[in-house]
Amino acid sequence: MSNTKTTAAANTSLSQPKKLKKGLKVDPEFFVNLEHVCGWIFHEKSIQLQLSDQNIVDIFLESTDETSIITHPTVTINEFKRIEREIKEYMGL
Repeated sequence: MSNTKTTAAANTSLSQPKKLKKGLKVDPEFFVNLEHVCGWIFHEKSIQLQLSDQNIVDIFLESTDETSIITHPTVTINEFKRIEREIKEYMGL
């Protein structure tokens, strides 16, 4: 008789960490679920995110001329760099 026991946990692979749900804070009232981001473009003064439901989120740097005529979120340079860094980290870049 064998003393070996197998459990369901022993059969799962631990080599690949599971991505946790992560919300990207753009401003105090606007969050983007990074699980829904399927495309992104980093520009010098803006970030464009394409979501899985075909919506596009544009995030602009506050100092750009376009901010006076746009209704998209605008952020400071520090927040812009943070958002860019969080996207790259989540996507494994």
